[in-house]
Amino acid sequence: MAEEATKNLFVKKIREVGYPTDADKPENGIVWYKEDSYKVHNKKIAAKFAKASKSLTGKTDGRPDFTIDTDKGWILVVECKDNTAHHQSYDTLIEYKGGIGDKADVQKYAINGALHYATYVNDDKDVIAIAVSGVKESNLRITSFVLPMNGKISDVELIEDGEYDNTIMSIDDYIKIANIKLGRNKAESERVFSELSSYAQVAQTNLSAEKMC
Repeated sequence: MAEEATKNLFVKKIREVGYPTDADKPENGIVWYKEDSYKVHNKKIAAKFAKASKSLTGKTDGRPDFTIDTDKGWILVVECKDNTAHHQSYDTLIEYKGGIGDKADVQKYAINGALHYATYVNDDKDVIAIAVSGVKESNLRITSFVLPMNGKISDVELIEDGEYDNTIMSIDDYIKIANIKLGRNKAESERVFSELSSYAQVAQTNLSAEKMC
């Protein structure tokens, strides 16, 4: 299955930047689950996704391709698609702030699906929603957003939009950038953006509030 190649690339990438090597095994306050393996290990997350079906019926389980839980008050949800043509339904961040579309959009597109799942876990944590598409390092597209705790889709902000080599951060770096995007810790903004300029440039260049590639 082609989408499995996308998932394998995502796992390869998170391992490269310091996430746990294996699924379901916590390391340094971080644990990642593939598909619904959280049902065995994390009943709280299972309960949150119990009515998160992408058909938008609110009656059946939904499951992101990956869920990364942390002890830092943050959680990440990841949706993968093998076809880069199915990365996004809208061209602008402003459009996504207006809504993620109907069930066909949520089922078909990586960004729409990731944001859909994010809304089910932001009742007690800030959320990083990550959309991944492509089946090779050379064509992989990755876009990440932050949805604040108890926020609405209209509150979502872009973190990064790029390729295999210049996306996916450590949890701590995601938190730093996300807090700045949300207007938190303003005093640290200049220093953090200087330290993480490569990520900031990717986000500003490839997926601005006006236009997404």
